[in-house]
Amino acid sequence: MPLSRSSPSSLNAQELADRMLGHRLRTKQTSERGLVVNKVYVTEQVKYEKEFYLSFAVDRTKSKPAIVVSRSGGMNVEEAAEKDPDSIIKLHLSYDKDITRKDANAIAKVLGLTSEHSIKQLHTMVSRLYTIFRAKDATLLEINPVVITKEGDLICLDSKFSFDDAACFRQPELAKFRGEGEGEGEDKDPRQALAASHGFAYVSLDGMIGNIANGAGLAMDTMDAIAYYGGTCANFLDAGGKATKDTMVNALRLVLSDERVKVLFINISGGIIRGPVVAEALIDALKEISKSKIPLVVRLEGTGSTECRKILEGSGLPIHSISDFSEAVQKAAALSRT
Repeated sequence: MPLSRSSPSSLNAQELADRMLGHRLRTKQTSERGLVVNKVYVTEQVKYEKEFYLSFAVDRTKSKPAIVVSRSGGMNVEEAAEKDPDSIIKLHLSYDKDITRKDANAIAKVLGLTSEHSIKQLHTMVSRLYTIFRAKDATLLEINPVVITKEGDLICLDSKFSFDDAACFRQPELAKFRGEGEGEGEDKDPRQALAASHGFAYVSLDGMIGNIANGAGLAMDTMDAIAYYGGTCANFLDAGGKATKDTMVNALRLVLSDERVKVLFINISGGIIRGPVVAEALIDALKEISKSKIPLVVRLEGTGSTECRKILEGSGLPIHSISDFSEAVQKAAALSRT
């Protein structure tokens, strides 16, 4: 089913909406399972003569915000860049300066806008959008398409926003747009909100191996290694630098709440944190949760790693304590296939 449909009447619009609701939507931005449609946005049809693409984003290579505009609206901007590179303009901006009329004139030239009315509207529109982009700690503000009517007016027809999760404390009003606390929709995994409340970085994936690590880099290395040996991760979870019993209990409960998890792989690198402290916290957490049906592969390396293995092996719990990274990953991948 298409992402958008046009309707000649309100009755037909209701019929189309009924068909969309409950439909599983699959795009390049979703997983293979897709997302269930639980809301349909209805708006009036707008007649227009031209359309173009507009976005604000953070250019990490330049450490600056940038505006990207293409006269090929309504399509993927990467495709437009391949087909017609001259149709795109990218201007680097400054967080402490507004968009100037000179910037607007450069954009208008690419878009083929010549009337003072349209150029003035363009300047006003991009200036206001850039104000929103900065004020709301956005990492992406995309309008696709912006359309130009026969009268030369500019109208934003569709938008996409992404916000900096680390700035959520400054933007409490944005929580309602993410579905937090509303319990609806699959686009916001409830485990992700719960993880954030515990200070974890969590992303749900499509596999069967639960992945808990202390550090984003280590968690990503674990995911890559599991994939290399034929396994699939059910999640990414960075538990951070704490090694308390509560941290382990919350991390374990979070990952094990996913019914797809058949194996749990815990990969902890003990640097500043002493390994035995982590091992004891992990054992206490496992005893409290008591979900022994799920096989556990644990790798605790670093400060006190030898003592760690002794603690784990003497716990009486069904733990596969393996120090070698490749061997531990292969064990987890093999267990997920049994």
